[in-house]
Amino acid sequence: MRRTYLQFFVLQISTLRVKRILEIEEAMRITREVRVRPELALTRLPLAELLLDHYPDEKTDVLEHLDFAIQEFREMKMKPSLGWTLRHKKILGG
Repeated sequence: MRRTYLQFFVLQISTLRVKRILEIEEAMRITREVRVRPELALTRLPLAELLLDHYPDEKTDVLEHLDFAIQEFREMKMKPSLGWTLRHKKILGG
């Protein structure tokens, strides 16, 4: 029985991660529609962080999200967000 509870717990966590990814992607869709540039760049950060923490094989996607955010933050002169994003990219060796 213990194994069944553990399997249920793992499935529950996986479901929550997928739900979070879908929520972030929906936020990105809305910010693109409304054309709110800072929020679109900021929305990419939690997605990159979630992928980095829980799906290490998705490093290419993580770097893509970080590169997009870096470019946007530079153009909009959003220094605190730019610094945070550059640190994450450096950790990845990108």
